[in-house]
Amino acid sequence: MRNKWLIGGLIVSVIANLLLIGFVVGRLAGHPPMGPGGDPTMGYMRHLRALPEARREEVMPIVRGHMHGVWGDVRGIRRDQRALLDAIVAEPFDADALSAALERLQGRLTEAQSKSHAAFVAVVTKLTPEEREALADAMRRPPRKPPRP
Repeated sequence: MRNKWLIGGLIVSVIANLLLIGFVVGRLAGHPPMGPGGDPTMGYMRHLRALPEARREEVMPIVRGHMHGVWGDVRGIRRDQRALLDAIVAEPFDADALSAALERLQGRLTEAQSKSHAAFVAVVTKLTPEEREALADAMRRPPRKPPRP
């Protein structure tokens, strides 16, 4: 019985140490630049906060109008993610069911991204050349780290 507690304690200790090391390395490394597979339009709305309030009031209804349809997609994406996880752990395992779940998820993600890109184009169309330049500059910079307490 004592050996089981020692082994359990050792496992918990190793896991805790690995988590701590991962946290420290992650904090020290910061955010790497976006790789070739990333979508640079992701999170562009936060960059729009830099616009003067009057311009934000003109642009944000366009964003809200286009993005309204995306929220339904988010529910579907979550449902498809759960189906994917269920297919992974299903017994007996069915590779065809897993492939079908992945295909459904990919289709839903692509549809949501297309809607997001349409909103992006509609918003950028309304920006002045200076505002477009500022948006592009903001999108080139890696995300800032949150301030440390």
